[in-house]
Amino acid sequence: MSQTAKHLEWQSHLEAQRASGLPAKRWCQQNHIHPSTFQYWKDKLSPQALGKASFTELSLNCSDTISLQTRGVHIRIRADCNQKLRKQLFNLFAELP
Repeated sequence: MSQTAKHLEWQSHLEAQRASGLPAKRWCQQNHIHPSTFQYWKDKLSPQALGKASFTELSLNCSDTISLQTRGVHIRIRADCNQKLRKQLFNLFAELP
């Protein structure tokens, strides 16, 4: 199996685990995947490991904002932000390691 195919396969596994709502350990048990292998690929395919930007600063001029903070990351978005964009931001925020 090519490296690209393996990356795609594991990206699919990672997305399936997130979509399941199950903790990684339980998802791995149900899918017969060793937890350390799962964690290896999760780390390997993380945005930081792939060299993707993991931080984007937004400037806001509106006092009505939504603010989220966890694991040392803080984001603020305008309350009237496009709903689709807001949902994408919340989903990305929820995926932070």
